[in-house]
Amino acid sequence: MSVKWIQSLLGNKPSAESLQQGSVEKTLREKIEKTNGVDVPHEVLTQEAAEHYAALEGLKAAGSGSDKRERLKKKVRKKVWDVVTQDFDIEDEQVIEEITERMCEFAESDPDCAKMFEE
Repeated sequence: MSVKWIQSLLGNKPSAESLQQGSVEKTLREKIEKTNGVDVPHEVLTQEAAEHYAALEGLKAAGSGSDKRERLKKKVRKKVWDVVTQDFDIEDEQVIEEITERMCEFAESDPDCAKMFEE
């Protein structure tokens, strides 16, 4: 068998086995084309891809709330820090954090207040 394989490589003559394999592949291809066959692996992978995409979108939607809150918190902290340091001479981090938390809670519940921090 290996001798035939080497001869087929050197002589560039197709061996009987390769011809037979090619004809088998051709008949399978023709059979699928005639029956309007469904590509089962493609269908399964398409369904799995849709499920994974839906799961990823769910994770993205769940995570976007915390990202949104963090962005709001940064904006609120900056404005609170500016106001507190200019007007009250308070430089205690805990006081500023407490004010920031309260303002974030208020901004989350009141859209008009949230607009004030979007600028």
